[in-house]
Amino acid sequence: MSNENKKRDEEVFLYKDHKRPSSRRDFLTSGLVGFATFALGPNLNNLLKLSPNELMAAECAHPKMCQSIPYLCFEAAGGMNLPGGNVMVGFGAGEDQMDFGSSQSLSDYIKMGLPPGMHPSATGMINSTFGLKFHSTSGLLAGLNAALAPTLPGDPDLRRSVDGVFVCAISADDSNANPINTSHMARKAGAQGDLVQILGTQNTPTGARSSAPQSEINLLYRPSTLKRFKDGEGLISIGDRMMGGEYLNASDPSFGVQRIKAFMDKVRKVGVSRFREAASVQEEFKAKQKVQKTLGGTLGIFDKYSPVELNPSKNSDINLLAPIFGDLQGDGSYQIDRKAEEVATIANLVMKRIAGVGNITLGGYDYHNGTAASGNNKDYELGRYIGMCIKLAAAKGESLFVHVYTDGGVTGDSGGAIDITAEGKGRVNWISDSGTRSGTLMLVYKHGHNRVDYGESSSLLLSGRKRQVGYFKQAGGVNANANSMSNNINQLWMAVILNYMATMVNSTDDDEIINIVGTVFKERFGDPPPDWKNLIRLRSLVA
Repeated sequence: MSNENKKRDEEVFLYKDHKRPSSRRDFLTSGLVGFATFALGPNLNNLLKLSPNELMAAECAHPKMCQSIPYLCFEAAGGMNLPGGNVMVGFGAGEDQMDFGSSQSLSDYIKMGLPPGMHPSATGMINSTFGLKFHSTSGLLAGLNAALAPTLPGDPDLRRSVDGVFVCAISADDSNANPINTSHMARKAGAQGDLVQILGTQNTPTGARSSAPQSEINLLYRPSTLKRFKDGEGLISIGDRMMGGEYLNASDPSFGVQRIKAFMDKVRKVGVSRFREAASVQEEFKAKQKVQKTLGGTLGIFDKYSPVELNPSKNSDINLLAPIFGDLQGDGSYQIDRKAEEVATIANLVMKRIAGVGNITLGGYDYHNGTAASGNNKDYELGRYIGMCIKLAAAKGESLFVHVYTDGGVTGDSGGAIDITAEGKGRVNWISDSGTRSGTLMLVYKHGHNRVDYGESSSLLLSGRKRQVGYFKQAGGVNANANSMSNNINQLWMAVILNYMATMVNSTDDDEIINIVGTVFKERFGDPPPDWKNLIRLRSLVA
């Protein structure tokens, strides 16, 4: 077995109610993911057909919606617990996180991982540090706090710049067929990168484990797949041996043909934004002149995005990334482990605006193994990585939109059996899949903003809007009839993208934000769902 395979084996989770992984999906949900790396982007021929105005329109959806917000997708592969045990959810059409129902019966929250003594109505069981309410024993909350809580007197409390929205929605159990990834739709909505548009940690059409509606997957923007800092070099570089002033010299007997092929492939993959100037030619120019001008602009892109620029371990970016994503060593240095490097690789390129959307898939979240400890530990891991990315956004002076999702959900022991170990924290054991206890989570960080809370709302939400969309029913899971998203996995992405669009509208007027979002959504995606206005909860991150 190679050293690389040995490292991968360390992350495999083998639970007593699961067979030993054999398929790609089995390995991913167990915590072992693929490593293929390639880059692919927009088609040169399509770009050359665009006029300057069309190129501008590709980036600017509306005069008041021209600033892109960095966008990250976190996929917890396997079907983790999100509602109740992590993000607080309530009952009733009022969509109130604090609506705990008329009783404290076991069936209300016990299947969400909370024993009677941890019922959310009990003293100290709700945490509002992030605006969005979490259960105080949440592993996700603990991970976020580990990354974002101030460590020294005088440090800014970045948690005051964060809020979120949870959408209660049913998802098919433990299946990569759930069309819940939003990377292609986020790109289409306005998430723009200077060089490439979508990055991912998985070699799939979405860059993540889960799929998206086929009608929304544009293979011209197939994600570039990265796992290591050095993988960033492959986004544009054609290698040290091929770089240099003569790298288009086809007469070279060793590398001539390879140079030409590699160069043209990289041209094809360059993002729309960097072609704007090169493509701003009059229509009467002949195709040859268009190509020549475009290639001239592309050579400039090679100069700007060198291998050194795209690999943080070779430039000053590492000085920023190491303290955020690394573990402090005895000699004062920082060690970034393999998984943290994977997360940092994607997040850094998105935060530098080199890419518009980043996908980070975390394996091992199919944790219904008869304990609570495994789930707590994996939830902590997810929260910590999200917190690191928010901390990086703050260091770079960027706001950030994070979509957190999982395929399905889990259910706790109906008899209330708990995990009494230190890592189990006295919470109910997870025993099986339960897609009716699922949902999707949006977290936003607004740089330089000190959140003001108004009960169930805040200054990061539209006036009077609440952080919960839909609701749960007592003694059961998601109320499937609460709204158009509750039991429609094929349209769940719409709720996320409507909110993402709202964060990019440069306005403080609620009605204007909603109207602009509705107009742009219809232009780019077609008719929104009938209750689309109610689905929008977040407000601008740029105004």
